[in-house]
Amino acid sequence: TQVHARCYGELEPVNGVLWLCNLCRSGAPPPPCCLCPLIGGAMKPTTDGRWAHLACAMWIPETCLADVKRMEPIDGLSRISK
Repeated sequence: TQVHARCYGELEPVNGVLWLCNLCRSGAPPPPCCLCPLIGGAMKPTTDGRWAHLACAMWIPETCLADVKRMEPIDGLSRISK
């Protein structure tokens, strides 16, 4: 998956430096999104230690971003009705 650094809450890379998203930086295999059944894509960590698509979090009213500028972590998962 390719994502623009700025759209992901990161600074633009400088001088051709390789930029990796949080998930790729961790080196772990892609986890499932805790908000939908899809695996992979532009994900951000959640406050409870899971991963979620940034797009999923933005469309679910109960969720929010703890740090809006960095767009992470995703919070409010406990407020979602099961």
